Amino acid sequence: MANTQLHYPEVKTWFIIWDDTKENILSYGLVEPTQCMETKWAEVDYYKNEVEWIDILANNGIDFLGAISEDDILNEFKINTAIISP
Repeated sequence: MANTQLHYPEVKTWFIIWDDTKENILSYGLVEPTQCMETKWAEVDYYKNEVEWIDILANNGIDFLGAISEDDILNEFKINTAIISP
């Protein structure tokens, strides 16, 4: 299985990792311009618009109506995927 990677994006980039059927979200998070991310999953969507990202998560049963911070997102990211530090 090939790895999907995102290295040092030019701007904050949110992502959603889907299963192979693209029906279930496996992970989601944010990659800062100073970060890299790698996952074993092939179905990864990237978003430069946080509102669009939140809408897609909400449409798939992940509710962001409560207050969250970027630190919360990064912590979720660290738990669900591997970060390769610079």
